[in-house]
Amino acid sequence: MRGGKNKSGRRAAVRRPGGERDEPKRQERQARQSKAQRGPANVWRRQDAGAKESADDALARAASATVGPGGFVKLGDIPAYRLGRELRNRLYRLANSLDEDERPNLCARLKQAATAVTASLAAGFGEGTFRSAVSRALETRGALYAIQDHLRQAADLGMLGEDEWQALSAQVDDVIKSTNEYLGLLVRERNRLSDQA
Repeated sequence: MRGGKNKSGRRAAVRRPGGERDEPKRQERQARQSKAQRGPANVWRRQDAGAKESADDALARAASATVGPGGFVKLGDIPAYRLGRELRNRLYRLANSLDEDERPNLCARLKQAATAVTASLAAGFGEGTFRSAVSRALETRGALYAIQDHLRQAADLGMLGEDEWQALSAQVDDVIKSTNEYLGLLVRERNRLSDQA
């Protein structure tokens, strides 16, 4: 018999040249075992790439997740976030010490960019997808470069001493480096999970 059904209505095994048998149940069992060997599915990607996931299912999956993008459990575990908080606090102190004339202009822009550094990382982590984490980390990096420009402007206008400007610029560079490392980690983790699928 070649691939037909037997008397009980079940699909019969197909004998191939060389004596090999193609048994549907064996194939299903091997597929399940292979899937089990890959380990539990990552909560940050859809379980079945071919199936359309409902919004309720996606929300329930994200709400039950214990690990965020990049493998971090808490937002405070991300080094770029910790360094960004230190920078934000220092920039707020600087902005508050600038001239009254600059409060509506340079101070406001400096505070807004400083807040965006940590707020963007927090939003990307909280949204819970690799895409949003990467997108928000890129926003963070953009805000950091804006901060460098604002600091240069303050130094050019004589509101910031050269030593203080260099120290702040070095701190911004450290946060940029940490943000780039976080971006690299996210991309590597996403690629690793894609390769497992």
